[in-house]
Amino acid sequence: MRNRAAEKGKERVKVADKLLDEEPVKVDRWNGSAVKHALDDASKNVFVKQLKFVEDFRIIDRKLLLCTVACCFSLFALAYDYFSPFPKSIYVLATCVILYFIIMGYVTWYNNKVEGDCFMTALDKDLAGIKADDVWKLHSSIPRYGSDYSLTVQFEDGMSHATKEEGFKRCISNWFDEEGILVMSKYSQDVLELYNKIRSK
Repeated sequence: MRNRAAEKGKERVKVADKLLDEEPVKVDRWNGSAVKHALDDASKNVFVKQLKFVEDFRIIDRKLLLCTVACCFSLFALAYDYFSPFPKSIYVLATCVILYFIIMGYVTWYNNKVEGDCFMTALDKDLAGIKADDVWKLHSSIPRYGSDYSLTVQFEDGMSHATKEEGFKRCISNWFDEEGILVMSKYSQDVLELYNKIRSK
């Protein structure tokens, strides 16, 4: 099974040899946030467009659902207070306020512990539909006043739930030229190298 997975990975990498040079990505190299977003998007392109994985939005969707519920409590409290002005609405307002802060507190915990620095979850779907989807998670970080970008790729086998992990930490000058243009061929190669290391384990 491991050899078959490795062969499958090699085939995908061969198909992905032709890099997606759509529009050059240009950023201010001194803007850490812009650099991080550019590299994160480039990582997504490698997994979705080159390796043909399917992006999974369930982590973000759950957070959006929680925020929507919290907003609904706020709107309900506002509407109730309009039709039954204070102090008649005091108990309803108090209940909605308490529930709102409980939900938002959970959202904060969810954001820090569940989502964390994960910017993408991708599924490697079995075309035959026999085995469960393999899950790939991408985590990244860059210091506020630093130039080292860290990328960690986590893999979870859909059947055994065994996990593997690889990552790198490199200066952004490895992938951006002096004008701030991202050299996608270099960056893509480094991301695919992580993918190949995990597949070959």
